[in-house]
Amino acid sequence: MTKKEQEARALRGLFGERLKLARERAWLSQKGLACEAGLPEVISRYECGDRLPSLRNLCRLADTLKVSADYLLGRKKGIK
Repeated sequence: MTKKEQEARALRGLFGERLKLARERAWLSQKGLACEAGLPEVISRYECGDRLPSLRNLCRLADTLKVSADYLLGRKKGIK
């Protein structure tokens, strides 16, 4: 695995962990978050690190969960 692939995998993992923490903090199920954010049911794939959302969907998730996109992407330590 190349360094770039390792970095991408790490980002997907960190994003998934933070998404799950923010979702649970908001008392939402994966299906509930998908519904509130107007997304197809892909939350489980985000949380397990299989994929990352598009920029548009990242913004929808952050807005729905009332957290910053920077937090979800691991660029910020605090949830706000």
